[in-house]
Amino acid sequence: MTQEERSAAYYTANRERIKARSAAWRIANPDRVRATSLRYRTAHDAEIKARKSKHCVINIEKIRTRAAAYYKANKKKILATNRIWRDKNLERMRVQQATYRANNRDKVREYKIKHRERLAAQRRARRKEINVWQRAYRAENRERLLAQRAVNRAAHVERERKRLRKYRAAHPEIFREHEQRRRARKRNAIIGDTKAITKWIKELRSNPAVPCFYCGAVVDGRNGRECHIEHYVALSRGGPHSVENLRPSCAQCNLKKLAKHPDEFLRSRKAATA
Repeated sequence: MTQEERSAAYYTANRERIKARSAAWRIANPDRVRATSLRYRTAHDAEIKARKSKHCVINIEKIRTRAAAYYKANKKKILATNRIWRDKNLERMRVQQATYRANNRDKVREYKIKHRERLAAQRRARRKEINVWQRAYRAENRERLLAQRAVNRAAHVERERKRLRKYRAAHPEIFREHEQRRRARKRNAIIGDTKAITKWIKELRSNPAVPCFYCGAVVDGRNGRECHIEHYVALSRGGPHSVENLRPSCAQCNLKKLAKHPDEFLRSRKAATA
C-alpha cells in the first residue's frame, strides 16, 4: 500500500476526529488561520477567481435560490448591516457610483428603462426619506449646484427653453403661485403655508365649475383666463398671501376690483347693478 493510500484510509477511518481537532485548532489560533488564509489568497488570486467564476456559472440557479432564501430569513439584519456600512463609507460609495455611471452610461440607461416600474415603486415607498436627504444635500451643496445649473443652461439654451415651456404648460398653477409669491415678497407681505396654497390652487384648477366669490357666476376653473385667483384684501393694502386670503373670481370682477377694499368693491358693484 502506498503512502497516499494509507493516508486516505486513515482519514476515512478517523474523519470525525480529524475534523473536530482541526476545528478546535482554528478556534484556538484565529490569527494564524487568517494569516495563512491571506497568504494563500494572495499567492493564488487568479486561480481562486477562476474557480469561483466557474462554480457560479455551473450553479447559478442554486446560488440564487440559496441567496434569496437567506435574504428572506435575515432581511432586517442585512438591511441594518448595509445601512451601517453606507453611513461609514458614504463618500467612497458616491465616488464609486459616479465613476461607474460615467464609464457605463449606456448600461445605466438600459437598466433604468428595463426596471422603470420597480424603481418608481421604490422611490414612492421611500419618498419621505429621499426628500429629507435631497433637501440636506441641496442645502450643503447650494453654491456648487447653482453654478452647475448655470453652466448647463448656458450650454443648452434651446433645450432648457423647450423644457421650461413644456413644464409651464403642464403645471400652470405652480407658476401662478410662484408669481403671486414674488409679488407678495416685493410688497413685504406675510406669506402663508406655500404647500397649502399650492394644494388649494390645484384643487381649484381641476374644477370645471367654480362660482365667482363676488358675483356668483360659474366659470371654468381649469381656464386661467376665465377663472382668476385674487387676494380678498389686496397685497398693496397689507393683505397676506395665504389660503385664507385667496378667492376664486371671474375675470370681470377681478379686473374691476383691482386693489379696492372688498367692502368698497361690493358697495360699488351693488350701486352699479341697482
